[in-house]
Amino acid sequence: RRKERRQIEQQLNADALRQRFGNDLTGTVVTAVYNIKHADKLFIKGAEIAQEHRETVAQMISPENVERFLDSTTLDLSRIKNPAAYLQTALFDFLEKQCSTDASPADEAPDKPLADWEQAWLAQKAEARRRREEAIARGEYQD
Repeated sequence: RRKERRQIEQQLNADALRQRFGNDLTGTVVTAVYNIKHADKLFIKGAEIAQEHRETVAQMISPENVERFLDSTTLDLSRIKNPAAYLQTALFDFLEKQCSTDASPADEAPDKPLADWEQAWLAQKAEARRRREEAIARGEYQD
């Protein structure tokens, strides 16, 4: 397991990720990638993912795609019970979309409804924004 984890760290250029995103987030991302690639069974949004599909998505894992994923999302893992599972799902979904976008951009529906986890994430972000705005109004907010 350690050997596989070190291979993933090398594949993701974990040292550069640590400098940009911090040690904790990088470690959680490495765990999520490890699970996507090596877990006996992988469940995303409650559904087991077939090995063939996992391998297709795992081929999209690169330092560039992981950085693009981390840049495209604002993550507050402090309120999430299992950050590795959350990142695993979010990263898998992101990479899956990359696969379908790379394969056929015309098939992607622009008005596709959001998944449950995306709606929950957006609600969480809106709540954090509301609390921050209230703290600013009270003069309690610090950057």
